[in-house]
Amino acid sequence: MFDNIPYIILNKSYEIINVHNEIKETYPGLLIDDFFRNLLDGYDFDYFSQPVEFDCGMTDISNIRLLFVKENDMLKCIPIKSRVYGHQRQRNLHYRLREPISSIFAMLPVIADNINKEEDDKAVSNLETLNIQSYRLLKNVNNISLVARIMSGAIPAYETVNLSSLLNTIISSVNIVYDRINVNASIENDIYIAVNKSFITNAILNLISNSINFRNDDDVKIEINLKKDGKSIVFSYADNSKGIKDELLPFVFKPYFSKDPFNDNAPDPSLGLGLFIAKTAFNSAGGKMMTVSSFGNGVKYVVTLPSVEDDGHLLESSTREFLLDRYSELYIQLCESCQLPPLK
Repeated sequence: MFDNIPYIILNKSYEIINVHNEIKETYPGLLIDDFFRNLLDGYDFDYFSQPVEFDCGMTDISNIRLLFVKENDMLKCIPIKSRVYGHQRQRNLHYRLREPISSIFAMLPVIADNINKEEDDKAVSNLETLNIQSYRLLKNVNNISLVARIMSGAIPAYETVNLSSLLNTIISSVNIVYDRINVNASIENDIYIAVNKSFITNAILNLISNSINFRNDDDVKIEINLKKDGKSIVFSYADNSKGIKDELLPFVFKPYFSKDPFNDNAPDPSLGLGLFIAKTAFNSAGGKMMTVSSFGNGVKYVVTLPSVEDDGHLLESSTREFLLDRYSELYIQLCESCQLPPLK
């Protein structure tokens, strides 16, 4: 199958083991270190028993799609010319989905101004529900859009981030908007990583959102540790949530996988994108993420990351930045449980 078409051969770890000469000349962007491991991380090798297509949204190869098909113990990748630029399609998807939500958010304060709070409690309650549901929709749109970009190869650009400062900012902000959470943190100062700040912020908030949404009791307890270990960084995150069944652990990082661990017959409780986003964000920083869980007794994530030096161009963060922006990642990712900004 496809024997006469230029191809790339990958092993089960998604490492390149053979490249057609025409690929080297025409699509050198595909040969970047870890390109395929980042693109396919989270996909079981057998998933490609039938041909699977990916858009490729990176700048120099955004005009192609990638066709993957398993052949024995190898994976064949075949670039195919695309009529529409992959990155443009993802951009159009994002804006088309966000446009109606933006209109809804623009109208909510106007409606709030025309409601007499003292005389119409039901209208006020309905408006608050509409506000929360709009945030939930925005959360889903943002996460779907981000995952679409990730799966097309368009990992957000790197920058130097003070992870210590970012974690402290997120923790203090979460404590303000959600009062039933207790975060015990041990964070060494001035630990830097190379990653996209918005991407890693989304990842950490998705972990916290999972802890809240899958909580085992009313009070959420989280323990966060960040320290240097030689030239590496160790970040650990543990909570007192419902935990994950052993048989589900191999699937939790797959996109769109969601399962209530205490009710097999219940509808999926979420879109199942949070852990996929988190793992991909840490992977993009050169990290490796592992999961340990005792069913009914919480879950723990351990991430090892390479450290980088302060390059003088740090992107700092502040609690003020999170709290004053009503559409910050803080409110969007925690919208189902946190105290949202008032409509007026």
